[in-house]
Amino acid sequence: MRDVGCVLLLTVAALGTASAQGAPAPARDAGLVRGFVYDSIAQAPLPGAVVQVMLLGSDLDHAVRLTGRTDAEGRYEIAGVPEGSFMIGFFHPKLDSLGIEAPVRRGTRSQQASPAMNLAVPSATTIVGSACGRRAVRDSSGFLAGYILRPENGGARQNAQLLARWSEIIIGQRGARAATREVTAVSSPSGWFGLCGIPRGGLALLRVTAESDTGSFVEVKVPDHGVLLRTLYLGSQAISLAGRARLSGVVRTRYGEPVASARVSIWGSSHLATTNEEGEYVIGDVPPGSHTLEVRAMGFVPWRMAVDVFAQEPMHADVNMTDFATEIDAVRVLAKGPPLATSPESFEYRRRLGYGTFLDADEIERRAPQQLSDLLRSVPGVRIATSGVSVQILMAGSGSKDVCEPLLVLDGQRIPLHGMNINDLIPSHIVRAVEIYPRRMEAPPEFQTIECGTLVVWTGSRGWLGKRGKGAASKGKSGT
Repeated sequence: MRDVGCVLLLTVAALGTASAQGAPAPARDAGLVRGFVYDSIAQAPLPGAVVQVMLLGSDLDHAVRLTGRTDAEGRYEIAGVPEGSFMIGFFHPKLDSLGIEAPVRRGTRSQQASPAMNLAVPSATTIVGSACGRRAVRDSSGFLAGYILRPENGGARQNAQLLARWSEIIIGQRGARAATREVTAVSSPSGWFGLCGIPRGGLALLRVTAESDTGSFVEVKVPDHGVLLRTLYLGSQAISLAGRARLSGVVRTRYGEPVASARVSIWGSSHLATTNEEGEYVIGDVPPGSHTLEVRAMGFVPWRMAVDVFAQEPMHADVNMTDFATEIDAVRVLAKGPPLATSPESFEYRRRLGYGTFLDADEIERRAPQQLSDLLRSVPGVRIATSGVSVQILMAGSGSKDVCEPLLVLDGQRIPLHGMNINDLIPSHIVRAVEIYPRRMEAPPEFQTIECGTLVVWTGSRGWLGKRGKGAASKGKSGT
């Protein structure tokens, strides 16, 4: 088990229990355990994983172990598994890079069925929470893990110092300000490191130092899910010039056309080159290790990528540049949209359109109605039908109907009347404004019906009480 500060033992639940065919396996598959291994970080199948079945018996030290390997689509089969219980897990270099042990689960094989045992690399949220704590999940921090190795032979660099640095915008009571953040980690004897606190979904600069050796800055993009695996290479100053390598490639547009006169450089160093008419570049005498390759050209967005250069091994890196987006001057919209139809402020907006009859609070106060129907008696196109003490509002119908019962909209809500006594439904003293649309086509679209007109009623205070409320509201706004 690697010395990573703590052991992360994660048990992964099954992704499914049905076999690939969706039915019990035939008798000839007896003794087979099959399934699928999924990479939750890359969100893809995990090829090359070694799956191991351990048969459970009385002596775990001498338990039988059977192995299989996943193919390019992440599938595996293990034959010769007898009936009974077993433990199953898998091994893969990706688990080593994450600093976690193989996920395991328990299974049972019977004579009638060959079980489908699906396994997965733990999710990014699980890994971040296990490595950095639950607080890191809540504050959107990420986790960087990997190895620091020697580029000349692939050996581990023990006790190497890794620095991660990034910029962020802090918004507080005094406004926004830029700040630089840093976190560090030290590699284990195997070269492994784990770094918490990096920005999820952002850019970070990495730099490795060990003894008298200092590496270049390497720019990395942390995925939105928060887990990044990256092996870093740090060369030794003791390597002679003969151990240096050549970096070459072609710079093209996104349409495949060569970009001439582009400036290609190892970021933060004096190693640079200029592309020819074919877009080709060559940078010689590049020291082995991890670097950032930067490309700049007139009319294109600056482009950077991390590259690993090995001793005496030519490195080829092609680049596809992106054009600068065409920018236009700011467009300012000065028009103000209409208020919401369900808000009282929309009353004045519709009155200015000139359709229907409108009675505001002052007009209603002047008329001093005893009942709501008193406000509607003089409105053209409205009929008041009485039957005993019941009062019904009618309007001119469309089509084959001479009269019809209008739609009632009360404070923005549609309320079908269905012959109800409107005076009992809405007392006159709470009516603040009324809109009457006797004909269906006169009503605004938000209040239209298929066969009849619409009566819109707004409730609230009016008269001296309403004016007092307006005065109190204006004082509150002015702060007096």
